[in-house]
Amino acid sequence: MDQSWERGIAGCAQNRAVQETRASLLEEAHYALLAHNLEKTKELCLRVLAEDACQPRALHMLGVVCVEAGRLDGAVFMLRRAVAAAPKEPKHLYRLAHTLYIQKKLDEAAEVFGQVIALEPERPLAYSALGILRRDQGRPSEAIACFEQALHLDPTLCEERVNLGALLQQAGRHQEAIALYRRLLDEVPDQAETYSNLGAAYETLGQWNEAWKCYRRALDLKPDFANARWNVAAQQLMRGQWREGWQGYEGRWHLEENAGILQKNSYRCPLWQGETRREGRVLLWAEQGIGDEMQFLGLLPEALRTGNRFMIDCDPRLKPLLRRSFAPELELGRVAPEEAERHGVVAHLPLGSLPRLYRNSNEAFARNTVTGYLKADAALVAELRGRYDDGRRTVGIAWHSGNKNSSQRRSIALEQLRPLFAVPGLRWINLQYGNRAELQQQAHQAGVPIEFDATVDPMVDMDGFAAQVAALDLVVTIDNSTVHMAGALGKSAWLLLPLVPDWRWMLGGNRSPWYPTLRLFRQRELDCWPPVIERVGVALEHWRQTQTQRMRMPALRKGASAASGAEVPVISI
Repeated sequence: MDQSWERGIAGCAQNRAVQETRASLLEEAHYALLAHNLEKTKELCLRVLAEDACQPRALHMLGVVCVEAGRLDGAVFMLRRAVAAAPKEPKHLYRLAHTLYIQKKLDEAAEVFGQVIALEPERPLAYSALGILRRDQGRPSEAIACFEQALHLDPTLCEERVNLGALLQQAGRHQEAIALYRRLLDEVPDQAETYSNLGAAYETLGQWNEAWKCYRRALDLKPDFANARWNVAAQQLMRGQWREGWQGYEGRWHLEENAGILQKNSYRCPLWQGETRREGRVLLWAEQGIGDEMQFLGLLPEALRTGNRFMIDCDPRLKPLLRRSFAPELELGRVAPEEAERHGVVAHLPLGSLPRLYRNSNEAFARNTVTGYLKADAALVAELRGRYDDGRRTVGIAWHSGNKNSSQRRSIALEQLRPLFAVPGLRWINLQYGNRAELQQQAHQAGVPIEFDATVDPMVDMDGFAAQVAALDLVVTIDNSTVHMAGALGKSAWLLLPLVPDWRWMLGGNRSPWYPTLRLFRQRELDCWPPVIERVGVALEHWRQTQTQRMRMPALRKGASAASGAEVPVISI
């Protein structure tokens, strides 16, 4: 036989042997990866890549190894090489897109998912994954379209229908969400997540009893379901079922968003239960926003009466207020769990757990609630009051919430508040936190006469902000930290609430058990502010006339003569 033929046959046999060896190594690497043996997977893949640097399966598995090891940049590098080597392999694209998603590189991940859909336009899960990504990008309409397309391709998908329902709720399409959940429950009747979401949709419409039934059903199906348990607790608090509500409120630590807070504050010492500790200190630590801190600090006077020595870990901006307002032996500062013993901490408690000890009934609220437990700097209050005094009544205003979950529901556009500024004889002072230039631009565009004091910045100087609030005659605000500051100072304040308020404002009434100086104005229809603003405007005019009457009465009395029969005029409202 010709030698060239022999060499060719030998070469083919050698190539076949190399390919078989390579295939064997790849299979072995695959099984090692399934067994989570990352080192062996890495070693085998590198052996393959030494012979073929563009072998896509080996590159893909190395990318997975990097993901498992937490080396996300390395994973993206390997996976991009795998995609380049096999651009029509959806598995590599999926993995790359998911890794970019983990890195929060959402735009890049979306681009890769576009390539997946171009390859597999009839695969519903590609649209579902892109829908989740669009949701996280804050593009709800596109996310809804993705889930609708996924369900068009496969109407039986369950999780996709739940996700679509949640997005419809966020978009304000509550009736559509309810109908979707009900159809899903007809087909799959025992889904706790669906019942919980259905309850949330009913709650958004103010249908409290229907929401309650759904939350309870979700818990029956899944007793450890943290979201449903939290929703039940929130409703109990809104209904004034304090003892049961506070017990359920402790379930907030099982919510995913609170896991990091609990881990950061994993103290080895026991939780404080209200007992008197003869030695050491009790640490009370903040866990929520600054408004929540101010609210729960209202229970500190009762805690102090136990005779314990306390350390308070709070927002640093509140420290001047706390030093002025409470017992001088109160210590302030952050104590890390590993330093607790050195600081003499023998027990601890998150501030949000204080109500479980001291607010278990309406009687406890009435008996123990302190009006004006925070004290502003008297000298600064006097200075600001003098600066603002031009003969008009001073009214502070705040209109926007920074809460990422409920800002849209709580906030009111300044344009909608314009009727309030038509009430004569009032000087409006800004209490809204945020970028001053942007806030001034909002006021200018709305054509409202709000004055901005450049010496006060509530984002930085809460002590100065407290003095500003205390210097005013009245505060009108939506549900943000401003209302808590006013309430904690004992300042007269009016709170404008959406149809579905936060749990602390309860379901009805115009007063708050937390802050006696607060007056509540509630929506009676979802997302409908004009009637609320009209009621506030009427009350504001009444308040202005009452204030004017009070200002005039002493002077009139002084100048009147008993013999002349002069009378003090009464203003008719």
